[in-house]
Amino acid sequence: MIKGILKNKILWLFFAAALSTYALIADFSIYIGEESDIAFKQSIILRFLEQLRGSVIGKGNILTLLTVALISLYGRIDTYAQCRNRKFVILAFLLSFCTILYYPYSIQGSICLMYSSRFQIVKSLIFLCGYSILFYYGIIALYQFIMDSRKKTICKHKGYWRCVSILSLLWLPHLLVKLPAAFCGDTVSQIWQALGLETYNAHHPLFMTWILKICLWIGQSAFSSNRAGAVIYFLIQAVLLIFIFSYTIYYLEMKGISKFNRNIIWLIYAFCPFIVGYIGVILKDVLYSAFFLLFIIFCVQYLEDKEYEIQWKTLVGLTVSGIFTVLMRNNGKEVIYPTLFVIAFITIWKNRKVPRQCIKAILVFTLPVVCATLISKGLVCYYSIVPGSIAEALSLPFQQTARTVYEHGEEILVEEQEAIDVVLGYDSLAERYNPLLSDPVKFMYNPEVGKDELLSYAQVWLKHLVRYPRTYIDATLHQNYPLFCILQDNYIFYYSSTVTYKEELLINEYKLIEQIEALFVSFYELAFDIPVIGIFSRASFYSLLLLILTFFILCDRDYKFLIPLLPMWMTIGISILGPAIMRHPRYSFPIIYSLPFFFGYYVLRKKNT
Repeated sequence: MIKGILKNKILWLFFAAALSTYALIADFSIYIGEESDIAFKQSIILRFLEQLRGSVIGKGNILTLLTVALISLYGRIDTYAQCRNRKFVILAFLLSFCTILYYPYSIQGSICLMYSSRFQIVKSLIFLCGYSILFYYGIIALYQFIMDSRKKTICKHKGYWRCVSILSLLWLPHLLVKLPAAFCGDTVSQIWQALGLETYNAHHPLFMTWILKICLWIGQSAFSSNRAGAVIYFLIQAVLLIFIFSYTIYYLEMKGISKFNRNIIWLIYAFCPFIVGYIGVILKDVLYSAFFLLFIIFCVQYLEDKEYEIQWKTLVGLTVSGIFTVLMRNNGKEVIYPTLFVIAFITIWKNRKVPRQCIKAILVFTLPVVCATLISKGLVCYYSIVPGSIAEALSLPFQQTARTVYEHGEEILVEEQEAIDVVLGYDSLAERYNPLLSDPVKFMYNPEVGKDELLSYAQVWLKHLVRYPRTYIDATLHQNYPLFCILQDNYIFYYSSTVTYKEELLINEYKLIEQIEALFVSFYELAFDIPVIGIFSRASFYSLLLLILTFFILCDRDYKFLIPLLPMWMTIGISILGPAIMRHPRYSFPIIYSLPFFFGYYVLRKKNT
């Protein structure tokens, strides 16, 4: 029967559209109807049909309309798409699994909801298949779009300053409503450190704190106002963002991007809430992500040389952008240094008989490392800053331990409790556990523990991993599933009046500006539900697109394209190991800022080949 459906195109389209529609519309939880003797005696098939009906009751019209629309869409893609790859099915199932994680963790907080009963297993499989079909058709449509971009009309090169002017006009309203600047809690702490109201620490990037200190000093000296100093930093950040983002369009226009693809990138720059909603926010992740984007551009420029030679312009660009990326965030070095090492290694391997290129390869790695290290160490010594705690790197293991104590506290042995207690404090660990945020657990880390105590804790962690694997999986996925789950809204926006702790130092309230700003924030939040724009507004969309493009590159064996993607995947890894994803979309900013540019470049290269 199934083979017959697959061979008959009309039946297959109806079957595929019906599965996708059910996955999009139906309730994931098991339907609980009224109990009766008749219902109890029904066959399992009738009970299963009752479950299907109960999940979509009252949604018949929507089901019909969406099924018809998907039949038409799938039929068009079947006719239109010539480029297919069986491996796309694997990718579609992976994306589907990431998507349906929304249901077990938002409803019950555990993956066990997916297999809690026979009916639930069947329903999970239906959802998995429905979304897989939807993603599969989306993947082959995207791949065909990339192939057909060879026929697209090339846009005319209009010059760098024209791009700067257009982007400035597009962003100006979003900048004006944020004056004098918006802040988050981390930035507030940096400002108090810069003003001497808090002790300097290594939790935040010291270089940014130092720049804030200079801006605040200029504002106080020239205008007798710390608020003016905040505006100075605000303007510096805005100008840098405009110049860097404009250069991405300019670079792609020089290389011959099509009008359609260029307009999509402009659409993202003009409407993506995580771009326009944050250009006026003083936040370490904003400038860090902008320099990250600049670094990706020069990685792409490196790929332009067929002999993998480093030109002087590329050397300077990678060095400068690499230094500032490392300085603007504490974990920047974990992203930049491995990428520079790969570039240096490839250059030396491909040009080992060319001494000049070998020297440039050594310089492209050593210069950013040496310069960034000297600046960081110099500021640490000048301000006598105590190095950061190792707890930052152990957020995920601590979170896994906390969930184990939360779920299996009565089963944990006394000696294991003691090993955990020395490091994290055992008695309140279960109460402090927050599945979406590891900070409450991490903040109780004992900084005075020695290597022996950490080794004992590591042994307990390994024992619990073997004993409670599902708990570890739940702890990891529950905290990180919003990174790839496109069904989960994950956003937060900051107002220019956020800094109310010591408002007299920075902010004077203007009611009219606050009211206008509230309208802009409402638009940012609405953007997540607007058709088309809503897709480009979600941080998880860019993570999924990164996965899809990586899969395309591997299937086509265009391995050189993996070099610009390496820092993005390093960012994903750091985010997973970090303290939170939910309500912290800023950890995805490097990918959100850089992926539209890389996608445009990737389409260009496929077009040229």
